[in-house]
Amino acid sequence: ETSVHVHASPEQVWQVIADVERYPERTPSITRVEPVKTPFGPGAIYRLDVKGTRRADWTVTDVVEGSRFAWRT
Repeated sequence: ETSVHVHASPEQVWQVIADVERYPERTPSITRVEPVKTPFGPGAIYRLDVKGTRRADWTVTDVVEGSRFAWRT
């Protein structure tokens, strides 16, 4: 098990996590995010380019505001 202490409020962390369009700035393996259907929330779709994989559409399936979200491709 690994843990990391983040020096930010839960609200600040959520703002980063939920800002899918900026993932390429924070995640080297994600090279491009194109919003297909917005706004962010269940049913939103993002087209991602991820190193080593084919471009794919990711659909947000569940959101618990301020806590977590799930998506599928």
